[in-house]
Formats: sequence, C-alpha cells, structure tokens
Amino acid sequence: MPDAIPPSVNALLKLREKLCAELRTVANRERSLRAKLVQVDGVLRMLGEADPEFPGKRRKAAISFAKREARRRVLDVLRDAPEPLTTSQIAVRIMEAKGLSADDPDAVKDVQRAVAAVLRRGVEFAEVGRDGREKRWLLGS
Repeated sequence: MPDAIPPSVNALLKLREKLCAELRTVANRERSLRAKLVQVDGVLRMLGEADPEFPGKRRKAAISFAKREARRRVLDVLRDAPEPLTTSQIAVRIMEAKGLSADDPDAVKDVQRAVAAVLRRGVEFAEVGRDGREKRWLLGS
C-alpha cells in the first residue's frame, strides 16, 4: 500500500483546487466585463465621442532602440560633452543625432527612460552632481 498523503499536503492540494476554481470565475467575469466595455465604446463611437483609451492599457513607446543602441548613443554623447550633462540633455542630444524632433513630450520621456536605465546600469558612467532634481553625468575613467 502506497504511503498516505500527509494532512498538510492534502490541505494544500484542496486549497490549490479552490484557488484555481476562483481564478476561473474571475477570468470569466473579466471576459464579460471586457465584452460590455466594447459595447459601450461602440455606442460612444456612434455618438461621435472620442475613442476612449482602455483603462490600464499601456501605450506603445514612441521611440525604440535596437539592441545596445541606447548605450552606444549615450556613450557617444558623453564622449563629446565638454561638461556633465543631465539625463534630459542626453536624451535631447540622442534624439537630434537620430534625426528626431524633441517636440513630442512622450517621445522625449521614452528616450529619457532609456537613457536613465543605461546610466543606472553602466559602470563607466559617473554621477557628478545634480541640477535640481536631475543628476548630472560624465563618462567615468
């Protein structure tokens, strides 16, 4: 006769079953709510209202970089910089180098996020102070 299942394991298995059932119920409710939302959006479009954005929907980045392109561009900007630059200044210079307009605030914000990520991870970058809330960066030695 095989070993009996310990009571603690049995209790965890029952809890798992209960959680899976609850998850299925929530998924069904989510599908139902999404279908209702699509219907409401359709009526809003028929009435000529602007197409509302789905709550929690992530927007696609306005600017994207190829693999390791952001790092290369940050290095290029900092190599040519005579003085420490802020993240915003680096982002604007990268956009200019890519031939992009810095008029779109979403695009600038996307590039700033990419630049900040590169600067945080890179050991060759040195934070040399702040300009208000923004850090100033130089190429380290």
